Amino acid sequence: MGACCTTHIKYQGRNHAEDDLAKKEGKGHQQDLTTPGHNGAIVRLQGSSSFISMYTRKGKKGINQDAMTVWENFMGEKKSFFCGVFDGHGPLGHKVSRHVRDTLPFKLSSTIKTSQPNGCTENDAAASAGQSYGKNDSNGVNKDRFSSWEARLIRAFKESDEELNSGLSFNSYNSGSTAVTIVKQ
Repeated sequence: MGACCTTHIKYQGRNHAEDDLAKKEGKGHQQDLTTPGHNGAIVRLQGSSSFISMYTRKGKKGINQDAMTVWENFMGEKKSFFCGVFDGHGPLGHKVSRHVRDTLPFKLSSTIKTSQPNGCTENDAAASAGQSYGKNDSNGVNKDRFSSWEARLIRAFKESDEELNSGLSFNSYNSGSTAVTIVKQ
């Protein structure tokens, strides 16, 4: 079971006797793991920073098929985040969820950067200058900008799905992953 949350919220989880035993034995402690990502992003697979926190705990059913990631400075933009939780299922669900975790954010970042010279923020400077591009709905949401993001997200998910079907180092037949993702700017 995995979760991503902001550090502004304190987790009030239950304290189990086995958690205390794991602490005494030095087990269960997760170190922060960060690696450089596409366009200068900071990729986390576990741990926390001043903006996010991730925690996972192995269940009782065998191998943990969950995976999660947070990309800070997503697409090279400060205070921009990609968060994803991936729930694998099937015989090789753990491999599928980790593969999607490792490739989907890169595909999305690449798709956005190559399709527009300024990523999906090209209208931000105009908006801050009081100019408007595209049509806004009754709530003030720019439909053109939302459609642009939606199309790129769908494209990145389709590319990931096609890659899983094209014969990786493992056979993903009868296995898969549910993906819950968010991009915060």
